[in-house]
Amino acid sequence: MGLGAAREASADAPGAHDAYEQAATIEGPFRSDARLSLARLYEAGGQPDRAKELYLAVLKESPSGFARTVLEAKIPADVATAGGETR
Repeated sequence: MGLGAAREASADAPGAHDAYEQAATIEGPFRSDARLSLARLYEAGGQPDRAKELYLAVLKESPSGFARTVLEAKIPADVATAGGETR
């Protein structure tokens, strides 16, 4: 996560993307943060569908609390409620 944040702060979006992508594959407490950061980069890069996939993955891992509130603002409520499946 730290490497991704440092690269993002230095305007190295491709480097940040790679670092966050690697961090998102590692099981542990920072996986959701890495996925959210990666999703943010996808949104900024004009890839909202890729971002939505990551938001839904994090939502499945964090079904309540603050994370859910933030993620529901990013994705349609009916998709969030269905766990990513459209009705």
